[in-house]
Amino acid sequence: MTEQLTTRITAAIVALALVVVLGGQALADRAAPDVPNGALTGRALGRAGFAYLTGLRQFGAALLWNRLEPQMHEYYGGVGLGRMTFMLPNIKAIVTLDPQFVEGYYVAPEILIESGHAQAGLDLAKEGVANNPKSGELLTSYAELLLTRSKDATVALPYAERAVATDAVWRTDEEKWDGYAIARDVFKKNGLQQKAAEAQAVMDAISANPNATKNPVDTNE
Repeated sequence: MTEQLTTRITAAIVALALVVVLGGQALADRAAPDVPNGALTGRALGRAGFAYLTGLRQFGAALLWNRLEPQMHEYYGGVGLGRMTFMLPNIKAIVTLDPQFVEGYYVAPEILIESGHAQAGLDLAKEGVANNPKSGELLTSYAELLLTRSKDATVALPYAERAVATDAVWRTDEEKWDGYAIARDVFKKNGLQQKAAEAQAVMDAISANPNATKNPVDTNE
């Protein structure tokens, strides 16, 4: 897909989303009866329109990502992440449409850092955590960047601790194993051997589980 076509698709999705919002609000205003609970009825209709809009935005983000991902794999093994800056506008559009799109926040900071924009990459990774505060993947990804790029194990620590909390969200056991390995290293750097051992125990349990879930197989490579 060309950059111009991608831009047009994104613009069309955003425009349609605005139509849905305005149309939903107008419908809510018209449908609300002149009775005490009319405002509540209007709010309910407004929420329905917003839910539809959210689904539309998520669809648009997924569409853009599915077009972008094959190109990314072509560059992973060849040119390298630092030469993939031409993809950043698309990724920005993706996370704008869907701030909970984890993959965008996972990949884009690496592209920025590898291309010489370390602080911008760290800032974007932090934004991803702010928009997805329970994502184990993004918490440990940011912790790893702080540990390896900023060389600041102390700042990385609270993110590692949040990643191993019981309410952290992991999409697969394999993703969790990788994330706990990062958390373990952060704990070790901070002299927290007990926490490091606890993280390792979780990793060992995943390794010993024959039914542990794997990350989706990549068919684009």
